[in-house]
Amino acid sequence: MWRWAYTGDGFAPENEYIAAKNCAGDWVYDNSPVRGFYGGMNPSIMGGKVRNVPFGWQGGFTGGWTIDSGYFAQGQLALGFRDGIRDPRTGQYVSGTLGIVYSKGYSQDEGWYSNWGQGFAGTQQGDKYWGGGHVGQDVKSGNLNLGINYGPAHGGLIIDPSKLKNLFDFEW
Repeated sequence: MWRWAYTGDGFAPENEYIAAKNCAGDWVYDNSPVRGFYGGMNPSIMGGKVRNVPFGWQGGFTGGWTIDSGYFAQGQLALGFRDGIRDPRTGQYVSGTLGIVYSKGYSQDEGWYSNWGQGFAGTQQGDKYWGGGHVGQDVKSGNLNLGINYGPAHGGLIIDPSKLKNLFDFEW
């Protein structure tokens, strides 16, 4: 199956198969917009109001791996403005948070680092669990974190937006 996937011919000679695998690996490393993945927990979520403006903050832990930097692990603290309503159809609470994130962590490539990010999260909260999606941008690299969350758990893909055009470049 892999021989067919890489070469288009299930009976291709071994040298063609190996060459195709190596070229595919090079393309992923050089051109793929998907640079890695992440996952973690943000167990502490607090909220309140300052001068009638709702806000929320949370702290947590994230780990993952990227093609460019290897593994990483970090703690983060996020602060954002929240707005929410109760959905009259479902009775569930729906909210959005727009905010900034400060991270301190360790990566295989960089060692110890500090970083800032920005992002948006949308959440739907029921009686027991809540879930939704989020998108954020790493200020230093420009990469996007695109993922989902369920309760305190979150995970997703790390995307380099400058490489998205490579998905549509068919000049081989």
